[in-house]
Amino acid sequence: MGDGLNALIRSSHSKGMPEREVGVVYVGKRRAMSYAVAAMLALMTGGKVTLKARGSNISTAVSAEEIVRRRLAGSLVLERVEIGEEALERDGRRRMVSTMEITLRMAQAVGKDTSAVIGKPVEAKPAKKGK
Repeated sequence: MGDGLNALIRSSHSKGMPEREVGVVYVGKRRAMSYAVAAMLALMTGGKVTLKARGSNISTAVSAEEIVRRRLAGSLVLERVEIGEEALERDGRRRMVSTMEITLRMAQAVGKDTSAVIGKPVEAKPAKKGK
């Protein structure tokens, strides 16, 4: 399944464009759920994913991470959160843009260290009996 996903990623690029990194989701202007699904696919195929965002897209990356964390409660480890700035040149002007990288990993890949597990396992609630 991983080879098919990589072929899909390679074929989606225009000629001359650099190939995207495997296990990296670049967050842009789409809805957070789109990036959450991409992150979950990367987690299922590779066990690790990094969400990368700049500027106003940082809040979308955080929302996508929260969606993934809720869906995979108890089996996800927040490996690293990195924040920084990047200089961008636009129209001859240089400006600083905030950046964020959120790296998630499946808990099984880490071992038995449960101190870093995010969220609580989802517990099944007993059904209420009608009176």
